[in-house]
Amino acid sequence: MNNNNNNYEEQDDFAEKIFEKVQVSKNEEMKYCVHCGKQIYKDAEICIYCGRRVKTNTQNVQKDASYVLGIISIVIGVFVPIVAWICGGIGLATANKNNNDYGRLLSVIGLILGTIMFFIYFAILI
Repeated sequence: MNNNNNNYEEQDDFAEKIFEKVQVSKNEEMKYCVHCGKQIYKDAEICIYCGRRVKTNTQNVQKDASYVLGIISIVIGVFVPIVAWICGGIGLATANKNNNDYGRLLSVIGLILGTIMFFIYFAILI
């Protein structure tokens, strides 16, 4: 048990030395690790002290938004084409920004479906 504690202390000391050297060469914003409480770089994904992941993946949430908008544009686009254009357009922009092929596909399908339904409704009214 003592041997493990010594290893952790040595690793912690080593990490602090590396951190100090890197800190001198970079002037970045800092944050604290949510697991061990040590100060780390703002953009760090893994804590250099405890080795645990500290960065949440917000990009997945954005990718999910393009999926949802694409699906909404398909489902609601059958009834209200303008909603399909709005949701499909926003979903397409989000998917392009995140390089999300599936979200892009859903959004394009929604845009096309909304356009088709618009012309069908227009033909029925005339």
